[in-house]
Formats: sequence, structure tokens, C-alpha cells
Amino acid sequence: MVSIPSSNIDASSNSPLDGLPHGFSPFMGREAEIAQIKQLLKDKRLVTLCGEDGVGKTSLALKVAGEVRQQFGDGVYLVPLDTIVSLESIIGVIARKLGIKINPRFGLLEQFFQELSPKKILLILDDFETGPDQNRFLKQLFDLTSDVKVVITSREYLRSNGETVVKLEGLPVPDPDTLDAETSPSVQLFLQHARAFPGFTPDFDAIAHICRLLDGMPFAIELASAWTMSTDDLSRQIELSLSLHPPDIISGRYPSMTAILDSLWEFFSEIEKRTLMGLSVFQGGFSQQAASKVLGASNFFLDSLVNKKLIHRDGPQRYALHASVLQYLQEKLHANPILATDVEIRHGSHYLGLLRDSEAALGLSDSMPLLEEILPDAENIRYAWKRTVAVGNLRLVQSALSAWISILWNRGWYKEAMDDLGMLSARLTEFSDTDPDAALLYVRVKKFQGEFLYLIGDPDAGLRELKNGIQRIIENDQLRDESDIYHLMGDHRDLEILNRDAKEMYRHGLTLAEKVGELALVYKFINRLAMGAYIEADYAGAIPIARHALEIARQLQDRNRIARSLSDLGNLYYMTKDYPRAKQILTEALEYIPAAGDQVLECTILNTLGRTLVANREYAQAARVFSQGLNLLQNVVVSPLTVGTLMSVSELLNFIQEKSLAFALVSLLINHPESNVEVQTRAIRLQRSLNSEKVQAEKNDWTLDQLGNIVGDLVLIFERKADSPKPS
Repeated sequence: MVSIPSSNIDASSNSPLDGLPHGFSPFMGREAEIAQIKQLLKDKRLVTLCGEDGVGKTSLALKVAGEVRQQFGDGVYLVPLDTIVSLESIIGVIARKLGIKINPRFGLLEQFFQELSPKKILLILDDFETGPDQNRFLKQLFDLTSDVKVVITSREYLRSNGETVVKLEGLPVPDPDTLDAETSPSVQLFLQHARAFPGFTPDFDAIAHICRLLDGMPFAIELASAWTMSTDDLSRQIELSLSLHPPDIISGRYPSMTAILDSLWEFFSEIEKRTLMGLSVFQGGFSQQAASKVLGASNFFLDSLVNKKLIHRDGPQRYALHASVLQYLQEKLHANPILATDVEIRHGSHYLGLLRDSEAALGLSDSMPLLEEILPDAENIRYAWKRTVAVGNLRLVQSALSAWISILWNRGWYKEAMDDLGMLSARLTEFSDTDPDAALLYVRVKKFQGEFLYLIGDPDAGLRELKNGIQRIIENDQLRDESDIYHLMGDHRDLEILNRDAKEMYRHGLTLAEKVGELALVYKFINRLAMGAYIEADYAGAIPIARHALEIARQLQDRNRIARSLSDLGNLYYMTKDYPRAKQILTEALEYIPAAGDQVLECTILNTLGRTLVANREYAQAARVFSQGLNLLQNVVVSPLTVGTLMSVSELLNFIQEKSLAFALVSLLINHPESNVEVQTRAIRLQRSLNSEKVQAEKNDWTLDQLGNIVGDLVLIFERKADSPKPS
């Protein structure tokens, strides 16, 4: 696990230009609708594209989004909601798409809308169906934000306040007696796709007849165009399918999407039908590897489905089903419960097995490429998790638990993590207390729940969960988990400022960790004991403990731990005023940062190194170090680290005779909510010194909400002063 990030917006989430999917078919027609929707979005905040499945609602929304995306500085995002019903689920899906991190300890709605309110975003809510929760969500969205606009695709009107509806029908089709069928938009769409196949010879009368049978529905026409049979044969097959389905009672229309899918279904073998049905188990798309492992689908078969328009490419080696095809195949699969059960078991084994095999690599400092490879299948993993927990396959769940929780934590999906742990905890109550697999899994769940609750700010609840885990350990000898839980309990005690209890917990856990030979746990306990000495201001006593931690980190060959230990040791040498040694240690720590890949740690090291250089009167070098740290910090939300670094910069400005600037900066920091006691003490001391010199604060437009302005000004000042600093 890692500490809570300083920002609630995930820096690695979709950028404004990446919020839309790839791989959709070329667009045809709808020029009037495109112009109408673009005009509506200038004045309206809610536009609903309403129409039957396959009419092209999503494609039209994406086409418009692509043309207006530059008007929305914070992004344009497609959010599929075809299986989402409850208000909480709707917000959860949108939050994950936008990279908004939800702390489960606090209100979901308040956090979500607080993060969304300053954004200028266009949301495309795909398959957003009508209902009380949906309308409540939209009302709150528009009440609590000012620059968020929404395009909705739906089969029905929402009847929501402020809604503007654009009703979509099929493309125009040629009359039976027309002589220029080729100019019809629906025929043009058929030809656009069919001409991609070698040897295609158009029969305009047959194509026009197919377009009329399919009511000009774009996706149905696209499907029909991809088959190599003669257009006469295909039109007869569609007529047969339509005859088997009654028309809609209200509109009198026949179900053209069902008709075309039924027509095509009969051209697949039984094995191919089973594979196609199995594809509907995937959530939010799938990789070629997953289709092969779960269903035995070959590259050749998947490519043939792409050519037949039944699936589309959704990135390198990834595929997705059109919503209409997905629904059709899901109905087929559910009508075959034996096949459905087999496919779900294979699906769960593949995705949880993927987590199991990735656990060790995800713990390394250079795991980001692997994490990015796994994340597109987050919805598949969640579905696999729920199904596997529900059927009680404890060994598979246990093998994937650490990796899954690590991913949820690192992505900021705190609520999802607590929900998944709660689901598993409830399921485990149905197993016997003497079941060794259930007992071990229960302990690990309580450990994770305790850690999450502690880190999100609810230590009392976290401590209760950890004690539940300890109680089960007493009943079942699980030594390693006991030592790990003692580490977490020590953290809770430390938070409650019961330092004597915390140190007792750490020492007890250290003894157990050394007994079982868990070097990673030994490292954690030694670090916490060093921190305890630091809190008590016993810096000289903390140094040998920190050196021991560094030795363990080197044994582990973990560059992130080595960098962190060097940072801690350098800070201790700074506190004991051994500035030359502090400079040496901290400079070495920076050499490990490229491999560690920890920006927060790098900023921490740069701050301490900068303070060391100031104390050693190396002002020009200190200015360069602080400039480097500030450039790293300017794109994140203000945090204690940001305020601490700016406090150090204030002190440097004072030393290089930029006292008016130092006064202006320290005045921002002295009462800032992110200032800790140590920073406030330094700020008060500096402010009193400047007041005694009758220094006036320089007037500027600095605010901590616009850190970039401060950073830019300071960098220019440091560049000007670097060659000729004037120490006081």
C-alpha cells in the first residue's frame, strides 16, 4: 500500500484528448443533426439523442464530440451506462472514468460534485435510461456545477428539466420505384462498407430492398454490408427473420436489429455460436489473449468478426461488442445456463489468475507499464471478483487479493476497495471458523480493511478491524500476518499519539518478522522505530536505526526503499547539523529516483537538500535545487509538502536579500490549512524577523491556488540571483 495521494484527481486518468474511444466505423450522413446538436450545445446543458437500438445514437454523439472537443478545456468523455441503474453506481462509473478518487468515509455525492464543479467538461452518457435516480443525478449535476454539459443517448425521453431532445430515425431509404437508389444515404452507407471487400459488385435494387427492410437503421445496414453472400440471398433471409417477429404495437415497425442478427446467426457453426455467446461475458471490452484463454477464440476468428462488424477494435489487441450485439448475445447465453456457468468460471479464473501472476511485479517501483496493461480490464476484474466470491472459490480469491487491492488503492478507487472487501468479509462468515483457507483469508481481509480505514482517516474503525484479525490469528496460527497486523496497529497507536504503545507494537512485530525471515516487514518495523525516535526529537538515537533500515533496503535490492532510507538518513543528519554528510546522503538518494519513479519522494529529498544547502550557505545551488522541486510540485493540488517547500524557499529568499518577496510568500503560508506545526513555527519566526526589519511585502498576484504563477516568478528570481547571491 502507499500513502494517500495529495490530489483527488488521478494524474494518470484520461486527458481531454483521450476521453473518447477508438475504432468506431467511419460516419455517414446526419449533417443536419450534427449542426443542430452543435448549435444546441452552445446554449443548452442537456441534449438527449433518442432512438431505437442501432439507429446510430452513440456514433452521432461521438462525431459531435470530436468536432466540439476543443471547447471543453477539461475533456470530453464517453461513459457507457448500459448496465448501470442506481445513482451510486452511475456516480461511481463516471468518477472512475474521470479519475475522481472517492473516499468511502465521506459522502459520495459531496466529494463527486466538489471535484466536478470547477471543470469544463462534456459528458456523453451512453445508454442512460430514464428513472428516478437518473433524474435526481442530472438535477444535482446541473445545480452543483456550472460548466458541465451532457449529451445522453437513450431509447426514451428522460423528461428531465432542461432536456432538449433530438429524435433519431433511420437514414432515408429509396422508394421502391426510384431510378437513383445509389444516391440514398442508406444505400451510400451500405456501399461504403461493402466496397471494402474485394470482388463486390453492387446490385442497387437488392441493396435498396435491404435498406428498406432494415428501416434505414445504420448499424443493421453496416452488419448486412459485411457479408459475402449475394444481396438477393441476404434480403430473403432478412424477410424470413422479420416474418418470425411481430411488429411493435405502437409504431407498427418490425424489429430490424433483431431481424438482421437472427439472419446472420444462422450462418455460424455451433462452435462459433458458443464462442460468440461467450464473448458477452466480457465487461467493457476484452483483449485477444483473454478471448483465447477464456473461449479458445483464434486471431482469425476475431478478425473475421471485425470484418463482419459484430465486434470492433478498441485499441491495440483489444475488442468490444456493439451494445445491440452484446444484448443479443447475452440473451442467447442466459438461455443456456450450463454454458453461461462454464464461461463465467473460465472468465473468473483468467482475470483473477492474471492478478495472481502479476502480484510480485506490481510491488516493484517500475510496475507502471504492467499496471497500465491491466487497467483496461478493471471492469472484467471486478466482475470476475464478484462472481468468484459469490461461488466461494476462496483459494482463487486469496491468490488475487493483494494485487487487486493494491490496484484499487493506487488508482484511488477507495470506495470500490471497501465494497469488495466488505463483500468478501460477509461471504467468509458463511464458512466454518475451522476452515484454514477461510481463516487465513479473513485475517488478510481484516488487515486490508484496517489499513484502508486508517489511511482514509477513520483510525478507530480501522483498529477494530485489525483487532478482529488478531483475534482470529490467536485461534489460527498465522505468524506472518500477525507481524504485519502489529505494524498496522502500531501505526494506529502512533496516530493517536500513544507513542509508547506504538513502539511496543513495532518491537513485538519486528521480533515476529525476524523470526519468519520477512525482510520487507523487518524494514517496515525498523523504519517506524526510527520515526518514533524522530518524533521524540532523538535525532542522534534515530540515526543508527535509520542506517539499519538502509542496510535492509540494500539487501532487498529495492531502489525505492533505498532512496527512501537515504532520504530519512539525510534528514536526520540535517537535524543534527551535520550538513556535509546530509548533502552527501541526499545527493546519493537523488541518484535512485529515476528507478524509484516516486515524484513525492523526489520533492521531499529536494526540499531537505535545499535546506541543507541554505544552512551551508550554498545559496546558488540551493536556488537550483528548489527550482527543480517547485517545477515538480506546480501541477499538483497544494499539500503539506508544497507548503513546506515554499517555506524553505521563503527562508532562502530572506538570505539572498529578496526580503519583500520572502515576506509576501511567508504571509501566504503562515495560516494555510496545509501548514503543519513545524512549518507554522518557522513561518512565525521568519515573519517576526522581517517585521523587526520593517520589511514591506511585495505586491503581486500570488495565490496558492495558482502555484504555477509563484513557481514561474521564483524561477526567474533564482536565475537572476544564481551567479551573484548576496548573503545577509
